[in-house]
Amino acid sequence: MLVYVQKELYHGPSPDGLFESAERYFSSRLNRPLVGLGRKLHDGWLNPNGQRWSIALNDDGVMGFAHAKPEGGGLRVTLLYLSGRHNNADNGLKLMEWLVKGERFVLASGVMLSPPPGELGVAMQRAGWTRLPRERRLLLFREAGLARPPVIEGYRVRRLRPEDTKVLALIQAAAYHGSPDALVYPALADPLDSEKMLDDSLAGAFGKPLPQSCLVAQRRDGLTAGFIVSTVEEGSEPLGFVVTVAVSPPQRGKGLGRLLMSHALTGYTAAGLAGSSLQVSVANLAAAALYESLGYRVTATQTAYRLDGKVI
Repeated sequence: MLVYVQKELYHGPSPDGLFESAERYFSSRLNRPLVGLGRKLHDGWLNPNGQRWSIALNDDGVMGFAHAKPEGGGLRVTLLYLSGRHNNADNGLKLMEWLVKGERFVLASGVMLSPPPGELGVAMQRAGWTRLPRERRLLLFREAGLARPPVIEGYRVRRLRPEDTKVLALIQAAAYHGSPDALVYPALADPLDSEKMLDDSLAGAFGKPLPQSCLVAQRRDGLTAGFIVSTVEEGSEPLGFVVTVAVSPPQRGKGLGRLLMSHALTGYTAAGLAGSSLQVSVANLAAAALYESLGYRVTATQTAYRLDGKVI
C-alpha cells in the first residue's frame, strides 16, 4: 500500500535511484536519450526554488514522484513517474492530487506521465481534467516543393531584433487571447510572460536560434503587424522549428501568416536544414489549414491535459 505526501513532509534521502530509473524509462518511451534528466531532478529536489513535489511511499522507500513548476499563474506538471507494479492510473491520479491542491489551474503533458496513457487519460478526464490534443507537423523539403514567398503590397519582412520583443509580446498576447493553444501554453496570451518567452527564445532557451528565420512583418508606415521565431531542432536530420508565429488581430486576413512562414522556410533551406516542424492545437483549425497548405503533414498527436480551479 502506498502513502502519498508532499515533499515537505518527507525527511528521508533524495530518491536518486528512482530519478535514474525515470530517465531510462522516458528515454525508452520517447525513443531518444534524455541525458541528464536524473541529475536535473536531483538538483531540483535539493534546490526546489518554487518547484513542487509529491511522493508515493511504502515500507521499501519512495516508489513514485510527481514534479511541477509554476507557470502563468497556475502549475505545470512536468513529470510523473511510478516504479514497477505501482505504475497505474489510480496511483498516478493520487500523486497529482497531492501536488495540485489550491491551484488556479494545472497543466500536464501526457508524454511525461508514466502510467499507461490510455488508462491514465480516461481516469484524468473522469476526475475533471480536459483533454487538449496537439499535433506535431512536419515538412520535409525533399517531399514538398517550396513556393516563392508572396508579395503583399505595403508590407515588408525584416529580421527580428532583440529590442522588438516588448511590442511583439503585445502582438502575441492579443493574437492568442482565447486561442486553444493558450489553454496549453498560457504564456502565449499574457504580455509579460510572452516577453520573457521571446527573450528566452532569442537567448537559446528552446534551442539554437535561427536569425534568418526570426522575422517581423512591418507595414510601410512602420507598424509591426506580425512575427515568427524559429530555432534549430537537432536530430538525425536537423529541422527548423517554429517556436511561435503571430499576427496582430487587426492585421489578419491579408496573408501575413503565410508571408512570414514562407520567408522562414526559405531561411531554413538557406541554413541547409532538411525541413521544418511545429506543434499546433487540433482545435486551432485556421492555423492547421495554413500549415496544411504549406505542405506540413501530421506525424504525431500529443495529448495535454488541463484542470481548472473550480474542480481542484
